[in-house]
Amino acid sequence: MTTPILVVGDGPNQQTGLGRIARDLTALLWTHAEELGIVIAQAGIRYDGSPWPWRVYPLHDEENWGA
Repeated sequence: MTTPILVVGDGPNQQTGLGRIARDLTALLWTHAEELGIVIAQAGIRYDGSPWPWRVYPLHDEENWGA
């Protein structure tokens, strides 16, 4: 049985601090997902649709995305 984990922040394509932290954390977890028994995904504001090895969900409501 796997545990789903969703990292929320700026999109992985963003060069902001939050984008970098979310991308680095997601990449680290994705690298060890099988041994940890997790499925990892990222949700991010201003995601441009570029490909990543893990699933990425765009957040479109910039005004309320943190809520």
